[in-house]
Amino acid sequence: MNLLMLTKFFPYGTGEAFIENEIKVISEYYDNITIIACEVPEKDSNVIRKVPENVTVHKVAANSKKKDIIKGMMKKLSYDGNFKKEKKECKGLTRKAFLTYFEEKSQRIFNEIKEKHYADDVTKEPYMLYSYWFFMTARVGTLIAEKIAKPVKMFTRAHRYDLYADQNKAGYLPYRKLFLDTYDEVFPCSDNGTAYLKKLYPDRSNNVRTALLGTLDHGIGKGSSDGVFRIVSCSRVEPVKRVNKIVEALHMIDHYEIDIEWTHIGDGSLFEDLKQQAEKQLGNIRYIFTGNMKNEDIMKLYQKEPFDLLVNVSSSEGLPVSIMEAISFGIPCVGTDVGGTKEIVIDGVTGKLIPSDFETNELADIIKNFAGNGNMSVKRESCREFWETHFRAVENYKKLYDYINEKDNEK
Repeated sequence: MNLLMLTKFFPYGTGEAFIENEIKVISEYYDNITIIACEVPEKDSNVIRKVPENVTVHKVAANSKKKDIIKGMMKKLSYDGNFKKEKKECKGLTRKAFLTYFEEKSQRIFNEIKEKHYADDVTKEPYMLYSYWFFMTARVGTLIAEKIAKPVKMFTRAHRYDLYADQNKAGYLPYRKLFLDTYDEVFPCSDNGTAYLKKLYPDRSNNVRTALLGTLDHGIGKGSSDGVFRIVSCSRVEPVKRVNKIVEALHMIDHYEIDIEWTHIGDGSLFEDLKQQAEKQLGNIRYIFTGNMKNEDIMKLYQKEPFDLLVNVSSSEGLPVSIMEAISFGIPCVGTDVGGTKEIVIDGVTGKLIPSDFETNELADIIKNFAGNGNMSVKRESCREFWETHFRAVENYKKLYDYINEKDNEK
């Protein structure tokens, strides 16, 4: 059996790093795999990560969002029946404009796939179609199934921005009913995501079930032993990640006699603002901004350097892979109660869960309490044990693909 997999970036650039773990398992289940990365930025077009030998890779270049919006507004997209139906049910000018942009971009990606024959080889024989996102790649998947070749089975994951409509500026995500009707299986990465879809679409949710992500075993890390309390955060520096709030919390305890060092991994649109804020507000607390790092380099950093606490203060999440990685090394975590975070940040087990609308002084007190707790080894062992039970990548992915293939054999 062949597999056609639709991603945003992977294996180009450094995005979607979590697929690096999954592709190794997927390659054992299919004869030939074709990955089409559907939105590859120009800066990443020549950076490609290693994939198994039975994987072929193609890419579609990303347009600027502004260009896609303008093209969508200018073009009449009434020729597609699914678009006409969705537009009829879509209420409000903002949502209709977002739908038009979404459809234009999806059609552009599909047309390039068709014109360049990216899907031809993999679809000549029976194949399955896998969309990594419940968003644009899922729409491209429906077009491939309809206009190139119908797959034996279609399945898609669902994470955060592609799942929770209230997190979209328009308060709307296109083609929910179409995707639930077309894809044989829909796999949210958290129980929270599964419950969310089942509640919104009870008559279309029989094919919705949780499929946890996971991380590879790089061994348990070490905590600090020199009197320094080392904090790490790992995310893009974007509004939704609220990394600035970590600076604000650290500022509140900057004058205490606690030796703290904070490392942030990742960059983004607010990266320069973050550096300026830290320079102004942190005097005694040392900070290190690594910028963007390859996932393999992050794992090497966790192996080599001691970290005592990971802090994640996002306003929206699926089920954070950064926290899975941290607890695999035995690093306790502070996380906000959004999405599926409460399924991995368990008070007294893997760290401390805080409200999504937490006060800065609350975060500051939690960090101070962790820093003053001398018995971190028990907490580290508890984190590691929880990871071993729930988030081992190989076990989780084998469970998923055993299920998919078992369901296929039942047909």
